[in-house]
Amino acid sequence: MTLAEDLRTKYALTSFKVRGNCLPLMAINEALEAAAQVADRGDAPGIASQIRALKWQTQTATYAPEIHSERDAA
Repeated sequence: MTLAEDLRTKYALTSFKVRGNCLPLMAINEALEAAAQVADRGDAPGIASQIRALKWQTQTATYAPEIHSERDAA
């Protein structure tokens, strides 16, 4: 069993697909959001916001020029 498979089954991360193309960052963000929701339920909104601040930002802006240039080349 790979680490990705172990994490997916252990923590029910829907974005960690076996042989899928989903980014591991999505799974990390899902785990952080789950932890933040637990903190919210425990009446700790400050901790929940700190956990949410740890989420990884997607870098779609860095990929946009590459996609745009491929369209121009076609």
